Amino acid sequence: QARIARESGRILRPRMVVYPAILLVIASAFFYTLSTKRSSEVKILRAMGLPFTMQKTGEIVSPIRLKITNRTREAKSYSVTPVDAETDEMRIVDQPIQVPAGESVITPLSLISVASDFTGGRRTAALEVSDGEGFTERVEHLLMGPQNRASEARAPGKITDDTVKGPNSYEGKTGG
Repeated sequence: QARIARESGRILRPRMVVYPAILLVIASAFFYTLSTKRSSEVKILRAMGLPFTMQKTGEIVSPIRLKITNRTREAKSYSVTPVDAETDEMRIVDQPIQVPAGESVITPLSLISVASDFTGGRRTAALEVSDGEGFTERVEHLLMGPQNRASEARAPGKITDDTVKGPNSYEGKTGG
């Protein structure tokens, strides 16, 4: 209204500076996120069914699924290796894993561990996924396993000495 009345007004208003500054910050964050995006993404998913099975040899087999997303414009081949190769073994159907451009592939695999590696029924396993062209990612996953050595020796439904002499046992108690 000051201009209509031909009075001199402020040329530089606060919103003329604040709005472009906010827009600049948002655009910078967008381009930073876009430029730092990795060429691939790796996730470990839980398998359907039992979290682990115990083999007669005492090995613990943990089925998992590995999801690899290829964000490039060309097909890639990914190799998967357990980080702790001394105690971990891995069974996988296809190695290397072929992932078409711009797509995701979910591959089932089994991690085989020694029962003594589990503490309180849990342990962390790590896998390294690499495409051989500069992309390498280490992913960790919490595996479920036997609670302790006594539970390993016990088959389901089988009564052993430690089952009978547990904290709620009736040994030495009389009725009544």
